[in-house]
Amino acid sequence: MTDSADSLTGARLKLFRAREHLEVLGDELGAFMAGEPYRVVHETNADRSEHVFYSKVVREPPPHLSTIIGDALQNMRSTLHHLAWGLTPETTRKSSERSIGFPICRKEQAFVQTNGKSFSGYDHGSGMHKIWTMDTKARAAIQQLQPYKTGYDELWVLNELARLDRHQSLRVVGGANPQVTFGWRKRGSGQPFVMDPSLIGDKITLNFGGPFVDGTEIGRFRFTEPEMEMNFDFPRYVAFRDSTPAIGLNVLWTLTKIRRYIERRVVPKLERFF
Repeated sequence: MTDSADSLTGARLKLFRAREHLEVLGDELGAFMAGEPYRVVHETNADRSEHVFYSKVVREPPPHLSTIIGDALQNMRSTLHHLAWGLTPETTRKSSERSIGFPICRKEQAFVQTNGKSFSGYDHGSGMHKIWTMDTKARAAIQQLQPYKTGYDELWVLNELARLDRHQSLRVVGGANPQVTFGWRKRGSGQPFVMDPSLIGDKITLNFGGPFVDGTEIGRFRFTEPEMEMNFDFPRYVAFRDSTPAIGLNVLWTLTKIRRYIERRVVPKLERFF
C-alpha cells in the first residue's frame, strides 16, 4: 500500500472512530437526560388567571462528557489532516512536515494571503501555504471546501472546537429548544389544549433558546378568565456552554452534523485524487 493510500485509509478509520465516540456520547446523554436534570417549575396566582414557568436545573452534565466530546473532535480534525498528508508529495513531507495540514478558513484572505519572502510564496499562516505543493486539482478541491466558499460552517466550527479542546475542557450545560409547544383550556373542562387568543389578557412572554439557566423565567401567560389550565413543553438537550462559535448549540446534533459533512462532502470530493 502506498503512503497516500495509507493516509486515505487512516482518514476513514479516524472518521469511523469519531462515529464510535459519538455513539457512546449519545448513550451517555440519553442516560443523563432520562433523569430529567432540566425541569420546568409551574406557578400560578390565586385564581389561576396567570401562569409563570421557570427553568429548574436539578443536575449538571457529568464532567467526563467533555473528554468524549474532545476525542470525537480530535478524530474528525485528524481525518482532515490525514487527507492533506496523503495528497502532499513525499518530498514536501520530508522537507516541510510541520507546514502540512488541512486548512480551514472562513475568509478568503486567510486562505490566499501571499508573502514574497516565504518559500511557498504564501504567508506561513495562510491556507495555501499548507497545501501549495499538492496537485493543482487537489488544491482547488480543498479551496472549494473552505467555509468562505461553501457558506457552510461545519468545518469552521470543528476547527475552533478542536483548537479549544487541545488547551481546555469544553464545558457543557443544559439547552432549551425555542420550538416550544403550549396551549390552554378552562380548568376541568376536559377539552383539548388550544391557543385561543380571545382568552389572553396581555401579550405572551417567552424567553427561549440557548443555555438552560436555573431560575430563569421562560414563559408568562395572563388570561382574561380565571381557573385556566396550561400545557407547556419544549425539547431539552445538552449544549455547549462557552465554546465559540457553538455556544448554546445542541452538542450531539452539532458533532453529528460535522461528522456527516466530512463523510458525505469532504472525503468523496478528495478521495479521487489518491
